[in-house]
Parts: sequence; structure tokens; C-alpha cells
Amino acid sequence: MKLYVSHLCPECPPVLELIKEKGLNIPVVNITGSMPELKEFLHLRDTRPEFDSRRAGGYVGVPGLVTDEDTILFDEDLKKYLEAK
Repeated sequence: MKLYVSHLCPECPPVLELIKEKGLNIPVVNITGSMPELKEFLHLRDTRPEFDSRRAGGYVGVPGLVTDEDTILFDEDLKKYLEAK
């Protein structure tokens, strides 16, 4: 499991706060923190169909959670998944 965020994204802090409140241990990748982290995210974003609608709409795709089941969740699906943990 891995969560992709950006410190520049206003939608990311509430997700990070939920993870903290739930006491979840999820690795977090700040895609705007370093070039290697950005490259990791861009590879994922450019190769996974879950990002198609995000790219088509001009969105970055964060926050985005890659689950242990290798699915990628965004928005309400992401929040529901974390709340159920």
C-alpha cells in the first residue's frame, strides 16, 4: 500500500489527517518532494488505466492510494477505504 500526495494539493491534508487519526501505517510519497518521487508517480500515472479520467480532465491524480490489492483509489472511494480500516 502506498499513498501519493503533494504538499501543494489542498485535497491531500484531510486524507493525511484521516490516516493519522486512524493510526494507519501507510507509506506516503510526496510527488513534489523530489525528482525520483515525481518520476515514480508519473510512471504509475502514465501506465495505469485508473488515471485515464484524471489525465483527461486535466487533474494530477493526488491524493491517490495504491492498495494492497493493487487497485488505485481516489476521492470518496479513498476516504471510504481508509475509514473502513
